[in-house]
Amino acid sequence: MEHLSSGPNPPNLRLFTDPRQAKLVWEIRESALGVTSQVPGEPLLWEGWEDAAVAPEKLGGYLRELRKLLNAFDYKASSTALRPRMRPQPHQLRPGNRSPGSPSSRKFMEEAADLVVSFGGSLSGEHGDGQARAELLPKMFGPELMQAFREFKSAWDPAWRMNPGKVIESYRIDENLRLGTGFTPWQPQTHFKFPEDHGSLSHAALRCVGWASAAAKKAA
Repeated sequence: MEHLSSGPNPPNLRLFTDPRQAKLVWEIRESALGVTSQVPGEPLLWEGWEDAAVAPEKLGGYLRELRKLLNAFDYKASSTALRPRMRPQPHQLRPGNRSPGSPSSRKFMEEAADLVVSFGGSLSGEHGDGQARAELLPKMFGPELMQAFREFKSAWDPAWRMNPGKVIESYRIDENLRLGTGFTPWQPQTHFKFPEDHGSLSHAALRCVGWASAAAKKAA
């Protein structure tokens, strides 16, 4: 904080020592995901490129280049940490049904991976790679390390039964999409009207970004 304050354009900094105040600050971070993904009056946004991380001193340069890449693909995005949330068609980006994603979304993901690797960063700075980024891992690790991963897995899982499609012999990033072109969710009649979701329970369910379980745990 002392170093930042000495710069030509110092940010407004404040240190919170009260645990209650600190907790409120961290809850802003948690709430930001849902707030930025479901903006009233705006189309739904879908995550596609998330969790990328670079060293703090490279963050500014990386974000400027990432913004250029988003603009080149005409993607609108907001960021919580390093999580751009894009506005292409829903079927293009969301990893569950075997419908192919669009060629443009695949190209964006490949170029975004090249970009973060060029800054010495990681494709997955917070969570695991899963199905969403496993196909891109050779860009970051190279063939020698990927072969080492393959040999390690073969030694401990010779029948390749555990966690298939992840890291080694991975699924494609545009495979197993939940919201594919043939996505036809069940539309049951319900007591609740869901006026903000076009009267659709399935549309309301799409607005869940994973914090419901966290809220339930807190309530318990």
